[in-house]
Amino acid sequence: MDHVKTTLSSSQQVDDIVAQLTFEEKISLLAGSDTWHFGGVPRLGIPPLRVADCGHGITFVDEGAPATTCLPTGIGMGATWDAALIRRAGGLLGRECRATGIGILLGPMVNLQRLPVGGRNFETYSEDTFLTAVLGTAMIMGIQDTGTGACAKHIACYGQTKFSHKHSVEVDERTLHELYLRHFDYIVRHANPAAMMTSYNRVNGEDTAAHNHLIREFVRDTLGYDGLVLSDWGGVHGPEVIAAGLDLEMPGPPKHVTAESMYAQIASGALTEDEIDEHAARVLRTNLRHAIRPDQPAELDSPAHRQLAREVAESSITLLKNEDDFLPLNPHRLRRVAVIGPNAATARLGGSGSASVTPSYSISPLAGLRQRLGPEIEVVYAEGSPSHGKGRPVDQGFAHSTSDGSGGNGLSVEFFNNITLDGAPVCRSITSQINYAWGWAAPATGVRRGHFGVRFSGELNAPDREGLETLHLLYESGGARVWIDGELVHDNWDPAEHGLFENRYGAFIADIPIVFKRGVAVSVRIDFRQLASGSALRLEWPAVESHALQDEAVALARTADVVIVCAGLNNRFEGGGCDRATLTLPDGQDALIEAVAAANTNTVVVLNGATAMAMPWLDRVRAVLHAYYPGQEGGAALARILCGDVSPSGRLPITLPRRLEDVAGMAFYPGDERHMVFGEGVFVGYRHFVSQQRVTPLFPFGYGLTYSKFDYANLILSKRELSAGGDFEVSIQLTNVGRCTASEVVQLYVGAVNPSVSRPKWELRGFDKVTLAPGESRRVRFSVSPEDAAFYFTQERGWTTSNGDYRVRVGPDCMCGMEAEFTYGPRKALNKLSNP
Repeated sequence: MDHVKTTLSSSQQVDDIVAQLTFEEKISLLAGSDTWHFGGVPRLGIPPLRVADCGHGITFVDEGAPATTCLPTGIGMGATWDAALIRRAGGLLGRECRATGIGILLGPMVNLQRLPVGGRNFETYSEDTFLTAVLGTAMIMGIQDTGTGACAKHIACYGQTKFSHKHSVEVDERTLHELYLRHFDYIVRHANPAAMMTSYNRVNGEDTAAHNHLIREFVRDTLGYDGLVLSDWGGVHGPEVIAAGLDLEMPGPPKHVTAESMYAQIASGALTEDEIDEHAARVLRTNLRHAIRPDQPAELDSPAHRQLAREVAESSITLLKNEDDFLPLNPHRLRRVAVIGPNAATARLGGSGSASVTPSYSISPLAGLRQRLGPEIEVVYAEGSPSHGKGRPVDQGFAHSTSDGSGGNGLSVEFFNNITLDGAPVCRSITSQINYAWGWAAPATGVRRGHFGVRFSGELNAPDREGLETLHLLYESGGARVWIDGELVHDNWDPAEHGLFENRYGAFIADIPIVFKRGVAVSVRIDFRQLASGSALRLEWPAVESHALQDEAVALARTADVVIVCAGLNNRFEGGGCDRATLTLPDGQDALIEAVAAANTNTVVVLNGATAMAMPWLDRVRAVLHAYYPGQEGGAALARILCGDVSPSGRLPITLPRRLEDVAGMAFYPGDERHMVFGEGVFVGYRHFVSQQRVTPLFPFGYGLTYSKFDYANLILSKRELSAGGDFEVSIQLTNVGRCTASEVVQLYVGAVNPSVSRPKWELRGFDKVTLAPGESRRVRFSVSPEDAAFYFTQERGWTTSNGDYRVRVGPDCMCGMEAEFTYGPRKALNKLSNP
């Protein structure tokens, strides 16, 4: 066979190909060919399969990468509570993968948000295994509807960044199966993802990539999964992984799974050649099944995709407080709106790390409101509290020369796909200020992330300044050079040259002296090269006093009809590099909100971030919205919600605690380099708060407001006794008793009255997002089966439902609702769950 068509995927066809392979060719399939390709068989015309990271867009690392649509991150998708919408979002990602030559998208990330400090929380859907299962399934089905493969990650217990590459998660068997594996069970049975990825951390002393219980016993035997199981990048530490059930070491070229090491494994009796064939066949089948074909849907950054990005953002943004129905705003009654805060003028697209996406554009809250309100309403802006730095950004007075000899406002920006800034730039643009936090993402379309250079050039005219001034250049994870009027005034091109290697990751503040003469422009050139992920760059005036920026914001607030404060986190505070240390907002933000609210009682706060943030100012502002990281259309979506074009419909997919100490798992965080104990057991997130009376959360799991009101009535159970193999219907009458069309997320919780083991009082077992017009009523229905009342019985290594009394609760969140009881008959062991 000289050439194999990439449409082949049947078992017999794949087996025929494997039979033709040499031992070395088989082993080459068990590791990546490079960082972003699975192995192929060049001799038979089977190319490597290209993969890419992320679950809310496509993350590229190579040169010339196209712009892709950036959706809200995983936590924002979780806040939609809308499986049908998330499946459509998955279809968008799948089509963009087809258009960009991606065979498998390395997402979604379906780990539970165990702690509110986890660095990668922005990638996850929820703290709840059922909500994660349903939405993760929808995303995978949407991706795979297009022919692209999806990868569910990470198996298992990946809940924090600190020590995660070293420590062992110590977790009891019941907790492991009830929380950290249960949604993988559901996802495999309902979506059958192309691949599953192991995690960095060990579980109960064993590397997950070499974990026989997780991979062979649970994934292969219990779930019957025959798809691809691969390691996280660098997550393989020895050749024993193949014998444990792993199919693929990533990235390539391999460090541990080589022909020599596999020969040794066979010689020792740990592996057989037939098992090698099985692994090779799985990799090959995945390669052929998800290769790019011309008959598959391909679409990239289209108007339809942009519209869907906005729809998902609108469905995710969660209204937490709306005092006296202050929102929505009435644009006809507004003359001046102040938009204030570090997240006002920049679209916050996510945390740092591998889940970074570079769209062709992004809409900030400031831009979204200006576009929505139009020229008749004045929209003024002040940063108030920078996300980095202390002074006011240099955002006026820049000019540049154009190719025809004329001039224009702003600095010229040139990006290079190298760190020497040699050759022609790959991207050019104009900027009014130098104020960036790039994180891991590529800074512009066509620019390679992680290894680029950028040059800013032009003139600065400051007519209100004369004499010597000292500007501050703040930069991180890179080297910088600065020329003023042709003279090199700052040179730190290689921060590690005269110091430690770690200086490449460091943060620097450079003093840039400039002598201004009235009416005379100063020539400015700044070169920067990224030497590590997480780079940031900002040019600012020195602060005259510590509260200068806050005072400027307060002065604007006093003159406005309404103030929108955009605060919270960004990729400098969340991501794959570190966990958060506190729930407190970054320096200066709480004080800014307090001061603005004191100056203008009509203050609305919009928060970006993946999880909980302290709100000591909550009782002094009129409204609060949690926007998570809402993607490229987030500013437009926010403006439409604030102005009442659409009613907010997001619901919290996590609990927002008042203090870190109120979170059960924080008593065991962070562990150490050897161990992390999941000592809270099954009482994660809301499961802890609903099961005790001592502490209440700031906002409970499932909570969210709309611009309307809903009435719950007439809870009916079709029967009050449940037996093995049976089910019954729970229904409730939902009525929109408000004045506008809105969506309510009706939630079903189940709990045991007198449990035989320690269990949460309530656990989510169903939900339905229902849209009703004013006065409209609908009966919302759920099915309850014995599996919904089951727990993992460690002694029998399976699921069981105890005989006894149970309750259902149907309502708008985990803390309230209408309740009814039912009984379950004789205990019946359940070997496999069909519904978590």
